[in-house]
Amino acid sequence: MSALGLRAFLLPLSAGFIAISFFIPFITGYENLVVAHAVLGFMLGCFVTSTIQIMMKYIPPKWWIITLAFFTFRVSLGINTGVSLGTVYVEYLGWEWIYWQSTLIMAIYFFLLYRHLPEDTPRKEMLRHLDLSGMVFFCLSAMLFFVGTDLGERFGWFDSRLIFACLSGSGLFFLAFLVNEAVVRKPWASPRLFANFNIVMSVGMVVIYIFIMTANSLLITHFLSVVQDLKPLQSGRALLVIALLQVLLTPFCVYLVLKIDTRLICAVGVLIMGLACYQGTLVTAEWVAEDFLLMGVLFACGHPLVFLSLMAFCIASFTMETAPGLLAYIQVSRIATPTAGGALLLLVMRRREDMHFEALSDRIAGDEPAVRQFLETNGSLESLNDAVTSQAAVLAVNDVFGLCFCIALGTLALLAFIRAMKPTPVSPVPVGETLSR
Repeated sequence: MSALGLRAFLLPLSAGFIAISFFIPFITGYENLVVAHAVLGFMLGCFVTSTIQIMMKYIPPKWWIITLAFFTFRVSLGINTGVSLGTVYVEYLGWEWIYWQSTLIMAIYFFLLYRHLPEDTPRKEMLRHLDLSGMVFFCLSAMLFFVGTDLGERFGWFDSRLIFACLSGSGLFFLAFLVNEAVVRKPWASPRLFANFNIVMSVGMVVIYIFIMTANSLLITHFLSVVQDLKPLQSGRALLVIALLQVLLTPFCVYLVLKIDTRLICAVGVLIMGLACYQGTLVTAEWVAEDFLLMGVLFACGHPLVFLSLMAFCIASFTMETAPGLLAYIQVSRIATPTAGGALLLLVMRRREDMHFEALSDRIAGDEPAVRQFLETNGSLESLNDAVTSQAAVLAVNDVFGLCFCIALGTLALLAFIRAMKPTPVSPVPVGETLSR
């Protein structure tokens, strides 16, 4: 995109996306489906990365915060509506619409690009010293990491040779990438970018933030599915509240980011999300979807404050030279964190469930009055086992929410190390200014 120009790159890409997403429901054969999805995934990676470049190149700076606001609730909208929308498509409209909705949206995108995106001057000199080896090493490392973490919980982590090969291969390719960037003439995404401490903190906090958002979505649906035996369509309603509230609150958060020190805004947002996680430590087996409403409100308030602040931190560090490399790191972090975080959370939750199940089982004796009363009421040892399993799942959810609460507190401590940034159109208020400005 940087070398060939956005219009020349995105128009044929979007046309190809329209064709593939439309024809996928008609494709037969597993291998053909795998190839079609691989091509679709490659195209999607290009589109998301183009957003920031279009914003910085063609949109007046005063409108950057609006663009980032749309970018903000897009993340939460996808995480919190995917469960419900996917079930609606499968059960009512037909699974084909999972793909055909993308065809319709991309057709609108293509029309807007064609009509409004201007021609730009190619920077073909960038291709003369293309760091192709660095790109290959970096992308192979990211791909193997994604595969290893996505399949890790299902394959038994390092008990599986496949998972061991993926994760160790990811580490080796990343090491090769670092060596390559140190010796190549014009590195594509040099780790020297992280000599700026604020960039280190910004990218690190993006990872932490997405991890907490993933935990919110995963833990609520897991609890309602395992403990309350709700279908995805029913459990997804709790997440819809979060998504809708966040859409309504985002404009107000935009106003705050423009008027108050960005570090303070981020701290407030992290604190609110931490309080939501703390409430998760109070979950009991009697909770139903409606009981998660307050937690949903807190997440909806905290999410746009944190994300807009983090984007402001990143924008303050961007230049036309560093943007491609920084976007690569941020994009891979954005994609890999939900998968790696979800896998880590499932691993922790499974082990905590096993631990709590054993601890509860050891305390159950046949001569206990409560046990006799339960068996008289429910009539079977199987019911007792189900009750213990359900309670172990509740305690595991409490533990993981507690972990997220501790991470939020740690993030607040990290914020103290964010240094003063230059004013930008996204965060125009220098450090120390107040709302009176």
